[in-house]
Amino acid sequence: MKKKKKKKYQAKLTITTTLIRRMDFVPHALSQYRSYEDAFVSKIKDEVMRVREHPAEAAGIALTSAFILLPGPRRFLFRHTFGRLQSEEAQFVKAEKNVKEYNISVDLMKESKKLLERA
Repeated sequence: MKKKKKKKYQAKLTITTTLIRRMDFVPHALSQYRSYEDAFVSKIKDEVMRVREHPAEAAGIALTSAFILLPGPRRFLFRHTFGRLQSEEAQFVKAEKNVKEYNISVDLMKESKKLLERA
């Protein structure tokens, strides 16, 4: 009987010590969170002030990032810059590959049209 009571007491003691440790950790975690939050907010405020002071630079950065991040302008830039750097042979191989893909898709469309007519 005493062993069971002793085990229950030890289990309760372990649970309470763990709970106390976690409760001691909460204020530390909250203070760290507040310090990171303050650093983040101050960084945002500094950047907003910088944008107010230098609007031309901010507009240039915004346009550049739009050209790089948006898929349409990015594709346009890559095709007109890296496409010019390719050799004529590489461009020819790429064009031949595209023609083959188009021919295959046209053949598939013809076959599907024939199957639809039969049905």
